Amino acid sequence: MGLMTVVVMFDCDGTLETGNPPGYVRREDLDWLISKGFIVVNVSESPNCASLNIPRVIAPGNRLQALLKAKEQFKPDACVYVSDNPGDNFVAKQAGCLYVHPEFWSEFRWLLIQELEMV
Repeated sequence: MGLMTVVVMFDCDGTLETGNPPGYVRREDLDWLISKGFIVVNVSESPNCASLNIPRVIAPGNRLQALLKAKEQFKPDACVYVSDNPGDNFVAKQAGCLYVHPEFWSEFRWLLIQELEMV
């Protein structure tokens, strides 16, 4: 049995530090996730994060469709959606993803580090 494929999808504005307004998730966090084998995806239409060197999957005006498109494209065993948009916790659930609000990103990252150290 191989390692799990996990995709972590991010909103931009209010979530990522390059967003407007800037969010809690830093570029270094994205690099760390990638270095640990996570697939990192931008699912935001915002131009503020379009320059990030990560895959971008969008569905204009429909975040649920963007999440589902990313799941179809990357076929993960599990997915996480990080966003500060009201109602996105429900969108994540509809897409079958774990939801993390960016305010809790550092705690979630800490939990990931703890789990990865056990592997």
